[in-house]
Amino acid sequence: MEKIEQALTERPPRLLYHYTDVDGFMGIVRTKMMQATVIYCLNDMEEFTRTFQMLIDQINTRENLSLELKSILLKYLEQISEIPIFVASFSEEGNLLSQWRAYGKGSGISIGFTGEYLNNIANKSKVALRKCIYDPSRHMDLIRILVDQINEEYLVLRSNNDSRSHDNARVVIENNFYSYVTMLAPIIKNKAFSEEKEWRIVSGIDYVDESRVNYKSVLGVVAPYFELPIVGAKGQCAIEEIYLGPTKEPDLAHRFVAQFLEKNSVKWSRIKASLIPYRGN
Repeated sequence: MEKIEQALTERPPRLLYHYTDVDGFMGIVRTKMMQATVIYCLNDMEEFTRTFQMLIDQINTRENLSLELKSILLKYLEQISEIPIFVASFSEEGNLLSQWRAYGKGSGISIGFTGEYLNNIANKSKVALRKCIYDPSRHMDLIRILVDQINEEYLVLRSNNDSRSHDNARVVIENNFYSYVTMLAPIIKNKAFSEEKEWRIVSGIDYVDESRVNYKSVLGVVAPYFELPIVGAKGQCAIEEIYLGPTKEPDLAHRFVAQFLEKNSVKWSRIKASLIPYRGN
């Protein structure tokens, strides 16, 4: 896992923005929690499954993989959709028209969280904060690293001729392959969306705390989610900046948002208004 971890580990920027509508913003502030939703219920599943297809192509065309390992990995890829993977999305940019349209219904609010604090929240919750990758050539490099890593581990584990070692090898390879794929697939994104500069909090195979999983409606289906705290044990809050989306009454929106934050004991440094023209009703 070390090679994959090294390839994906990057220090977060000072601020990361979470776009939401006004109801979502109010829920986050009131509960001091934000939600990570199972990825299979989100609207970018095509990108997620594309990673699986790249892996299938890589496995099938690699001459240095044994037929047994190819069979094992392809079987695992068929089963991996049974593993719940949860994500929460952020952007390095706090004022993007495409994001206002997608998440704020043309307006909305983007919440600027401290990047380092988000990283700490993720680590304490046994999930990871990862930067999304848009470069197709890097996609293929990471797929090759993943398959190379699994092959190296497989050859080491299979070097012992004991039958119990062979059985153990399959279990280890299964767990590691699931871990690598669930680490990588949620952050491989189409380059057409590169302006979003997205980061994601991503859960993997090690996240098994069913007691924290709840359910909500997403895109007309029942979707599992779990909550992450935005306030630490000592009362420090991850929110530093608020961006108000396009609105016909920016001054009024600024005043009421500030009052709402104060009423809910949430401290912040700045509230900004988007200068993108409002085109609502």
